[in-house]
Amino acid sequence: MNWKEGVRAMNKQYFRYLAHSYRYLIAFFFAVYFSLSILYAMPSDAYFRTYEMCRIAGVLSVCACFVLPILLFTFVHKRSSADVYHALPISRKEHRITILLFCFAVIFGYFLLTCLFGYLFYGIGRVRILSVLAMLGYMAFAILTLLAVNSALYLLGNNILDGLVILAAYSLFILPCLIAEGVITERMIAGTNTFFSGSVAYLLSPFVILLHNFFNLTSYQSGIQYGFRILYLVVAAVYLVLGWFGLKQEFDKRRSERAEAISDHPLAYPTVINMYAIILLLVIGSSVVRQFSYDAILAYLAVLVCYTAGTFLYRRKIEIDIRRTGIFFLEAIITLALMWACWKTKGFGMAYRYSLNQGYVLTYEYSAAVEEDDLGKHFEKEQNVYVHFTLYFSTDELDRNAELIRLLEQKRHEAIESFYRKYEDYSVTLRVYNREKHSDSVINDYQYHPEVLFTEEELNYISQYTDVIVQDYGNYEVWEGNEVSLEDYLDWRNNRN
Repeated sequence: MNWKEGVRAMNKQYFRYLAHSYRYLIAFFFAVYFSLSILYAMPSDAYFRTYEMCRIAGVLSVCACFVLPILLFTFVHKRSSADVYHALPISRKEHRITILLFCFAVIFGYFLLTCLFGYLFYGIGRVRILSVLAMLGYMAFAILTLLAVNSALYLLGNNILDGLVILAAYSLFILPCLIAEGVITERMIAGTNTFFSGSVAYLLSPFVILLHNFFNLTSYQSGIQYGFRILYLVVAAVYLVLGWFGLKQEFDKRRSERAEAISDHPLAYPTVINMYAIILLLVIGSSVVRQFSYDAILAYLAVLVCYTAGTFLYRRKIEIDIRRTGIFFLEAIITLALMWACWKTKGFGMAYRYSLNQGYVLTYEYSAAVEEDDLGKHFEKEQNVYVHFTLYFSTDELDRNAELIRLLEQKRHEAIESFYRKYEDYSVTLRVYNREKHSDSVINDYQYHPEVLFTEEELNYISQYTDVIVQDYGNYEVWEGNEVSLEDYLDWRNNRN
């Protein structure tokens, strides 16, 4: 037997060893996996049931891509097992590949059996076999990507606890990013009120972008749907390469004495602590720039305390690190300067980067609490009325209503300017959005609180195109139904005077 044949034989023996060692866990996990896929795929139509089973199986497969690498690579974090396993008559490369192959075989095997069961019992004659093959091929790619990335992240730590913390910190980093993105854009970009829509932060999470494309691939339709994003596929491929390279570095070149030591890898705690600190500092900086308050000082101190505590946890001892404290203050200054620049440039110009002709219908909604005697003034008395109207424009015929749209857009521009001039939330809303054809979903959704209202003359002009409604919650006896048209209201007001 030559050397290569010996390696293959050892790989097979190690693979069989893993299968034998985890046989009960594999059987139990498969029973849970298969049962959940069947029980929660409840649509009565067999066509939908097939896709639902595949969807649930896909989610469970993603979860398994976090669990199995932790189980299979934990030996490197224990002193009692690191030397033993690294002394096996098998190269580090072959060892790594065998573990990943075992994980892939288990997870993809579950998914394959579940999809085939769903297709054979519910989908034959209803679901195209090409759609099933597309699901299988895509999920094979997704499982390989997640196994490589999650394994590499787990191995950044030098003990079990640190490995779990680092894996969780990177995997869940998308959550604070999304929250910060929503808060910052709402504070920095006039009119923005929609969080997470098409967020760039999704690109920070391989499992999110992989699931997004998988859900669109299994959207009860044949083939790849509109929501399937090639960009996500390309980014996932980049994650696969980075994960494979990182796993190779952290496993093949790992020293056994690292087990149970401090996790001092540059991408471990040092990077994690600074990532989360920067996100929090950006949020605080956006608040300071928008409207300063002394609570911001307390917020900075709280982040500094958490930053220092994280350093203590990472080093396993309490000591003041002047260099890291200096890094924190530098990050605070840079993030505050960035938010100040964002404010001064009107969200780096994004406040005006909207489109009127996207989608099928352009909509303007206006609602304001105004004075009874002047519908163009913010109310200052107890007696006030509410004015509202909604205008719809086909995006194919905007030129026909150019003059009216020019008036509406002028109010939008005035609202944007007042947003950056002073902090005040007026009791008036101008919402502008586009709607897709035959869909309730909206795009380019902006909501303003203008300082300058539509004058009565302008409201009269708008009433030629749509109903302008006036409501008064204090005149039930005068107005039947508590709302009247603008013309009737003006007549009533003139007769009252």
